[in-house]
Amino acid sequence: MAFLEAMVGKVSSSGSGEGPREIWYIQLQAVERFMDATGLERRVKSLKTQGQNESQIRALKAFEEALGRRRSGKPDGAPWRDWFPEN
Repeated sequence: MAFLEAMVGKVSSSGSGEGPREIWYIQLQAVERFMDATGLERRVKSLKTQGQNESQIRALKAFEEALGRRRSGKPDGAPWRDWFPEN
């Protein structure tokens, strides 16, 4: 879990008329410098979901979203440009 927490990045954006928006993300390319993402996914599934703090929950969500992007063919690139092009 500590590894996933360390891999989480954050970007902030704001538009006219709205407050800042935070996006928490994990880039699988960075994860795969250390271990196979599929192997890590198996290990993560074995973790209990009880007793996790906010940082751990955020890391799990970011990892699941990164896997989903890869499966749907989206790039691992910049969150503000490649994942949310409508913003």
